[in-house]
Amino acid sequence: MQKRTMVYVAMMFATIFWGFSFIWTKQVLTFYGPITTVFLRLLLSATLLFLLGSLAKKIERVSLNDLGA
Repeated sequence: MQKRTMVYVAMMFATIFWGFSFIWTKQVLTFYGPITTVFLRLLLSATLLFLLGSLAKKIERVSLNDLGA
């Protein structure tokens, strides 16, 4: 696949997931509270981003200079 096509496919999937997130959030809020829902969303997204970063070998260490210390 061409790189440009991959970008369009990725944008399409991002838009679909964004649209479904409102529906999923409404359903999840019937079972869990708002704080638990936010925690679960952040936990899921952090896990997925870590896995994607590991597979792509794009994870960089954070140094003290990056933190402004």
